[in-house]
Amino acid sequence: MPSSKVEPRPSCDEESPLIHSLRPNFTGTHSLVHQTHSPRIIILLLTTIVFIIGFGGYLAWIPSMRIYEDILCHRYYEELQGQGGIGLSSKIDEARCKGDKVQEELNILTAVLETLKSLPGMFMAVPYGLLADKIGRKPVFALAILGILLSLLFEVFIMTEWMMLPIRVVWFAPFLQFIGGGEKTAAAIFYAIISDVTTQSERANAFLFGACASLSAELIAPTVAAAIMVHSPWISICCGLSVLTSGLCLIAFIPETLHLHASQTSTVVPDTSSSSQYLSDSSSDFNEPLKRKPTLTRRLTDFYTTSRPLLTIPVLLLLLPSITRVIGQQSIDLCIRYISTRFSIPLSHASLILSLRALINILLLLLLIPSLSSLLITKFSFSTTHKDLLLARISSLFLILGALTIAISTSLHLTIIGLIIYTLGTGFVSLVRSLITGLVQKKHVARIFALIAVVETSSALVAGPAVAGMYELGLVWRGSWEGWLGLPFVGLAGVCGVGSLGVWCVRGLGEGSKEGLEEDEDV
Repeated sequence: MPSSKVEPRPSCDEESPLIHSLRPNFTGTHSLVHQTHSPRIIILLLTTIVFIIGFGGYLAWIPSMRIYEDILCHRYYEELQGQGGIGLSSKIDEARCKGDKVQEELNILTAVLETLKSLPGMFMAVPYGLLADKIGRKPVFALAILGILLSLLFEVFIMTEWMMLPIRVVWFAPFLQFIGGGEKTAAAIFYAIISDVTTQSERANAFLFGACASLSAELIAPTVAAAIMVHSPWISICCGLSVLTSGLCLIAFIPETLHLHASQTSTVVPDTSSSSQYLSDSSSDFNEPLKRKPTLTRRLTDFYTTSRPLLTIPVLLLLLPSITRVIGQQSIDLCIRYISTRFSIPLSHASLILSLRALINILLLLLLIPSLSSLLITKFSFSTTHKDLLLARISSLFLILGALTIAISTSLHLTIIGLIIYTLGTGFVSLVRSLITGLVQKKHVARIFALIAVVETSSALVAGPAVAGMYELGLVWRGSWEGWLGLPFVGLAGVCGVGSLGVWCVRGLGEGSKEGLEEDEDV
């Protein structure tokens, strides 16, 4: 990973063009806070922010599931008053909330909530992607995190007022994520920033390093949340909100990378082509002040028109694996409730499987995949592209096998084994992102990630109801056979199978590189 400093921009003097002085400073060198221009530190700072935000998110999310369950449990028993039920003000043991009726309501509540959370990314990923290409990555990234924080604050407000308001009012919370575009836009901008400051040969490991930051949060947060929830789930939620806020504030220290790129000498330098383009655009605006600015509709139309040449057969095939990420995340999140319900384990304890999964993931992404990458390149003379493709194909097989193992498991131990196998395929999405980035020019990177976000969020509209529907069927049919609860994981295996077709059918990746990839033979 590069470690040298960014080369300073030339200062303006009497011989410099006047219009150059009108150009806003994209690099943030005159910011109120000190900002580094070392690529290594940029990536380290960015992944630290990802860790902090992920840590805060898990601290708030895990206890929120327990609070939702408790609220629905109180509502259920309140309806039974007069039949030996329990009132709203009484405390209910968690074990009494594992009945089918309560779990069905919890399933509906969380499924609709997760589906609605996909809407901001679906409708706003492209506009915010265009905005990131226009004004920079940093402000859009900050706006996305702000929207997520506001959405969570609204959820907490509804939780505190559940005796006065219907709990389903919480379904309005995701609409606050239209501010910034939500998680999908934040992820797209994260990958765009990484792409700005890395070369093709470094990009896959940088993406995996970012994934490890999120996984580290997943490793630590469930244990911390479980310990705090012994006293009160509300304490954990308040801690999560505080941590999220601190992560948002740290974004101020990230430099703007829109007009920077990694050079062949392992330095990050100003992108002269982008500067020239901006200067040309500024000159045009200066000389034609009466020219009408394009509307958002026109920009979106232009986006899809100009994106059409990017959608080659290899790119389209590599967009297909994006459908696996959302349903995979929702299914693994469901695994916590699945284990809690099927094996009668408290949610705070069941959530510890996230820590186990994260630990295996970290070992996989930091040790196993980099070691295999080095071995394939040095010993077997694989190109960077072919190496990523092979690892992506192997990862897809682990995803399918792991999901099927969870689905057919009859014991907690076998379920954990299935989760471990599934986890070994977690690098799939990051490897595919590296492949698809190598097929487009740098100026289109944010655009291609916006398209990935659209595919992911579009699939989420189907994934949420599908996972919830299959789990609902499992709850209904479990009377005849307990194994029906694993039905959502059969669906997960099917989706992973469809998504893996992209990496198994793609051909000619070496021919599509625009960023200095070495020429490869057709795969």
